[in-house]
Amino acid sequence: MADVEFIKTPNTLRKAKIGNGPGKLDKTLIAKAEEAIEAFGEGFSDWIQDDVSAMEAARQELSDEPTSERALADIYRISLDLKGQGASFGYEIVSVVGASLSDFLAPIREAQATLAPL
Repeated sequence: MADVEFIKTPNTLRKAKIGNGPGKLDKTLIAKAEEAIEAFGEGFSDWIQDDVSAMEAARQELSDEPTSERALADIYRISLDLKGQGASFGYEIVSVVGASLSDFLAPIREAQATLAPL
């Protein structure tokens, strides 16, 4: 281990907080971002319906062809979207369901296994 050199870098994140340091965040920009998120949230129920329809189509494809990697990838992608977006727009249960589904599908995708038809 004599040939290894450890370099310790300074932790500048402590200075990067609202109103102080080089990473200073503009409260006006934060407010604008929060307004934009709220505006996007108004259409979230439509997005969910589109995602559920796409997920159902992919589920039907998997039912017809259990080795369809594309259909499994579509369901997994949608589950990750739901996991990440649900809580952002005030729908905690959507995030919980998305997280549960993505956690269930991850090892199946990694093993490249197939799902048994229901």
